[in-house]
Amino acid sequence: MFVAPKIRYMPTKRRYTGGGPSRDQGSYGLETTFETLFYASNPALFDRWTAELGDKKTADLIDLILWHGEFAYHHVDYNGPVANRHGTLGYEGQPRMTYDYWNTLDQLAAVCAAYHTFLKPYLPRQTYLNYRNECRKRWQAYDRHKVVRHWTQSTKWVDEGFQEFNEMGNAFGQSVFSNLFMYLSEKEDADRQPDQYLRWAQESAEDIIKNWDFNNSRHMWWIRNAEHITPQALAFFLLVAPDKAPKGTREKLMAWRDHMKQKTANFWQYRVHSPTEWAHPRTKELGGAPALGGSMFAVAHLLGDRELRDIGWSQVNFVFGLNPVGAHLSNKSPERLAINGYWEGVENGWPRAHPNGYGMLGKVRGTLDGTPLDAQFPRPGSSVPTSDSTAGKGDHIGQNAYATEGWAISNRGWMATLTFAPLGTQKVQVLDATGKKPLKTGKAGQTVTLELTAALNQDPAKAEAGWVLVKLDGNDPIQVPVQETTPDSGVFVARYRLPASAKQATVSYGYWGLGATTTIQIR
Repeated sequence: MFVAPKIRYMPTKRRYTGGGPSRDQGSYGLETTFETLFYASNPALFDRWTAELGDKKTADLIDLILWHGEFAYHHVDYNGPVANRHGTLGYEGQPRMTYDYWNTLDQLAAVCAAYHTFLKPYLPRQTYLNYRNECRKRWQAYDRHKVVRHWTQSTKWVDEGFQEFNEMGNAFGQSVFSNLFMYLSEKEDADRQPDQYLRWAQESAEDIIKNWDFNNSRHMWWIRNAEHITPQALAFFLLVAPDKAPKGTREKLMAWRDHMKQKTANFWQYRVHSPTEWAHPRTKELGGAPALGGSMFAVAHLLGDRELRDIGWSQVNFVFGLNPVGAHLSNKSPERLAINGYWEGVENGWPRAHPNGYGMLGKVRGTLDGTPLDAQFPRPGSSVPTSDSTAGKGDHIGQNAYATEGWAISNRGWMATLTFAPLGTQKVQVLDATGKKPLKTGKAGQTVTLELTAALNQDPAKAEAGWVLVKLDGNDPIQVPVQETTPDSGVFVARYRLPASAKQATVSYGYWGLGATTTIQIR
């Protein structure tokens, strides 16, 4: 889960004391990109959670999206002091940036797209227009129209120098997401300019199709927390605009699938680096299994590949303890338990923790802390040393069960896995009044049953509620409540009378290709 940064405003300058818009990172966190996708994947679920942010009436996730959007808007040209930064930004030989303000436009683009989809009740139109204007004004000046390479100069030992792509500045595929979001936004406005953004999205996808090298570690696991963006960007193109995706998009994802099946052909179905190196020997890989599941879910859905989806669930199992350490990747500290911040029923937490680093996420529920190092994967004829747990005993970094600190960008990949996990499982139907026969046509005035199958069954002891959207002809959709048929059924229904004023009703749940939809003709 992302947490708000501490920001201190001074009379003449702004200074970050913990990062931004999330702790210990810059705008490269792409919070709004993945928060809007998260909401779009299961909106009625997030509408239930309203008690922690904002006015306590709006979904907390909506409040978080709005907060991150506003942060981006107010920092579109910020290049002032930062408390900590592992390097600088900008192309080699060009003036250096201390803050990656170019990426604020990626954040605003996602909010602009979401405005037309689900944010209108919460985001004033003038605020949306302000965001849109900043994007249109600065888009090419900030190179948002293309794939950005060799832009982040890192001083971290793990990716020192100007790498082609870097988790802390420029991910391979983020330009596909941002240009698609601008395309989705622009095509809804009267003074629209969608074609140029669609063309840039296509060119960015073509770059991936041509240049993404699965055997180049700097395109794969060595991008660490940004690796998941590349396959998910191509998948999103096929989800939201399948008829406009460039030639070869599906085939590239098929090739990636085949590569991943080869790399996960082991007991844990863990993606290994090579036959001799399973994982990094010195640092955690939270951009691996926690995020890899989401990429597999998205691609499996598009390709109809059940085996790949099953391998995706193995990544989730790895996160919760089916790994060489036998522990969930989050430290089970007394501090997290005290705030009800740990998964119920998970016996073993990650044995090491480093709660007092830059991010200070030791008390944040859901934070992932570590992954097994290469030496912890047993080879035939070898044994792995164990050590006592240090849960709740302070900072431990770089020791046996390696952990640095929790990092918001690491949890982003996990959030993406949860986003794409429901794909293919949600279903919307229009049935007759008895709820048994599917209908494609109906008579005006006829009572039908709207049925939703979705991941909304939180409490098996009670019947819960959700909603679907009904769009009549070209009118704005209206929200229709649905009720679970029985406790723990996972099926939600409502009776609905087909109006005489429309010729077609479209019933949907979720947005941007992440949900389900059906249509009934009205005679």
